[in-house]
Amino acid sequence: MGLGTGRRRRSGGTDRGRAGTPSLMLAWLAAAAAIGLGTALMSGGGNLASPRAPEPATPVPIEPIPAIRVPRRSIERTLWGLAAAILILGIVHLMLPATIESPGLRLYLDLLSLDGEQTLPAWFSATMMAGCGLLMVVAGLVARLREPANAAPWFVLAAAFVYFSLDETTSIHEKIGVTIASLHRFSGILTFAWVVVAAPLLLVALAALVPFLRRLPAPIGRRLFVAGLVFVAGAFGCELIGGYIWNTQGASTLYLLEVIAEEALEMVGLILAIGVVLDYLALVAPRLGLDLAAPDRT
Repeated sequence: MGLGTGRRRRSGGTDRGRAGTPSLMLAWLAAAAAIGLGTALMSGGGNLASPRAPEPATPVPIEPIPAIRVPRRSIERTLWGLAAAILILGIVHLMLPATIESPGLRLYLDLLSLDGEQTLPAWFSATMMAGCGLLMVVAGLVARLREPANAAPWFVLAAAFVYFSLDETTSIHEKIGVTIASLHRFSGILTFAWVVVAAPLLLVALAALVPFLRRLPAPIGRRLFVAGLVFVAGAFGCELIGGYIWNTQGASTLYLLEVIAEEALEMVGLILAIGVVLDYLALVAPRLGLDLAAPDRT
């Protein structure tokens, strides 16, 4: 009997330990549920059916950038100074002896040549041509809003100056001249045969641009015409004279003077044109803005 009673006690103790484990788990679950219920009541204001929607994030204000001032006269003065420096260096290069003992030195000095490609003067002219074309694109965009009839001519001029920039660095006109010369040999003022193609194109362009120049504000139209005249005098007129001199005298001193005049007139015409376009933008859109957040047209 004593042994039997001892077994029941040990057995009874074991049964109580096993039954206590589920009770403890239920207590933990009840406590977790109570904590969750309290949190929900505190965050939802007691309304469990419709919890409060999260508040939208406050956008970070973007401070406006002050307008960027474009000093037109400073730009023109800088271009005049650079053009003068490049022309002086080019003249010094022309005055150097044709033969220099150091081939390496001559190679770098030839970068100053006024009568060559892939040189400092050619790069400067090409850069001004591209810059002038970019400004004319802006003028066309402004004109499309303010003077719709003048938009297309500005875009045409922009395309022309971008092409001039490309031609200045790749010598497309000279390649055209070689092709024409292979078909027929020209002489005199037509020695550089590309002018045969350029002459009628210039006449067509002038006739097409006359109405546009008349529609522009009086000083702008006149100044743009003068700038174009100076540029064409250098790029086309001097080529006629240079062709004649080259055909009769070769690379003489007179030919070198023609080269200086040609490059100088081209640079002067470009700087005048850039100044005219800047003044046009200042007149038509003095507070020109750039909206990069505007949606694309569909």
